[in-house]
Amino acid sequence: MSEPETLQYQKITQDELASILSLHKKWLDRENDGKRANLRDANLEGAELIGADLAGADLAHANFRDANLEGANLSHTNLSGADLVGANLADVEFYRTDFDGANLEGINLDGADLFGSYFSEANLSGANLANANLYHAELYSTNLSAAELTGANFSHAGLMKANLTNANLSGANLANANLTGTNLTDATLTFANLYNTEISAEQRLAIKGSTHKPASQVATHTSHENKIATPASNMKAVQKSKTGRNSSAMTSQITRPTHARSK
Repeated sequence: MSEPETLQYQKITQDELASILSLHKKWLDRENDGKRANLRDANLEGAELIGADLAGADLAHANFRDANLEGANLSHTNLSGADLVGANLADVEFYRTDFDGANLEGINLDGADLFGSYFSEANLSGANLANANLYHAELYSTNLSAAELTGANFSHAGLMKANLTNANLSGANLANANLTGTNLTDATLTFANLYNTEISAEQRLAIKGSTHKPASQVATHTSHENKIATPASNMKAVQKSKTGRNSSAMTSQITRPTHARSK
């Protein structure tokens, strides 16, 4: 029997990282000598990246275990297949961030605004996403087993074939979400909003605490949805990063990463 394949991360020095971030800033500012950050497969375990502007960067399959990304800008960033176990993502700016296939086991994203982000086949088992905004997020075949999802906004999200075994969705907003084929065994949905949710009678039987509120009684995160209701107004809101830099150039250049996605 062959040995399981071991990921080979690329070593990167602090000086190299500083240079890459400097060129990336110039790229965001549309300076001629700027260059988009490419840190694919990079070993950034334990790295200090507080407030780093990595909007639009390619960080696919990178190792961010125990890294400190507090206050960073990860809007439009490709983190597909990345390892973020133990990373500090407090106050990180997300917008349509690509986490497809990423390892986020046990991550703390309490209250995070993850509008329109991609989590297909990602591992979010045991993660804390309480009160997070996942409006229009894609979570196809995502592992959310035993996740804390109390009060989270999954309105219009795609959760097809996701694993929500033992997840706590008490008070969550699942209005207009697609739960086709989703595993809800022993999931708790007490007072969750299931208005117009695609969910079968068989799935409902697997749920613990399946009492749910009528739509008129459910808080639907209107502050988040108003913020992102109009693409143009929303892009203006995200064009300025937490560091105060205008990233309008970045938003006009970046499109959704085109790596293969099978659904």
